[in-house]
Amino acid sequence: MSVELTVRHTEVKEKVHAFAIEKGEMLIQEFPYIEHVKVVLDMDGPLCLATFNIQGGQATTVESDARGEDFIPAITSAAEKAYTQLRKHAQKRQEVRS
Repeated sequence: MSVELTVRHTEVKEKVHAFAIEKGEMLIQEFPYIEHVKVVLDMDGPLCLATFNIQGGQATTVESDARGEDFIPAITSAAEKAYTQLRKHAQKRQEVRS
């Protein structure tokens, strides 16, 4: 299980880098079937773009993105969207097993 961070078209501070890795690790801790998390930080004109690509077991693939004025709120929003999608997927898996 790993978290990979890619930064495009900009430079980010160490604080933003650590925050993005922390959010990815939080998702891995919450959902143990996740195999890989890729976080992409990019500049889209004046807006900051954060994208989470999550690869999990049993063909689970989740992608979420968010734009914002700063990277921290964009990362937080994208991580929350990914968390919601993963929670829905986990609930569907439990319903099938029941």
